[in-house]
Amino acid sequence: VKIPLQKLFLATLAWIESSTSSLGRKKIVGLVQNVARRAVKLRVAAANAKPGPAIGQALGPLGINMAEFCKQFNAATEPVYKKDVPLSVTLNAMCM
Repeated sequence: VKIPLQKLFLATLAWIESSTSSLGRKKIVGLVQNVARRAVKLRVAAANAKPGPAIGQALGPLGINMAEFCKQFNAATEPVYKKDVPLSVTLNAMCM
């Protein structure tokens, strides 16, 4: 089950509000506010993503495993698109 990141984030904040003391809540909310959302846009060939400098430089700062991304991307795009069709990909990540 995939939950949109924003809904998960809001649900977590609601849970924090309802289940912690005011002092604990302040500490947790302070930590959550330090989390930054980063987005990376890539152009990747469908079913033909290969680990390399272009993908590595984009995914490395987000902490995303390049080989795992390529494997999952190729598996997901192979049945849908013709091979080597360029696709725009936007990756969103929460970073500390």
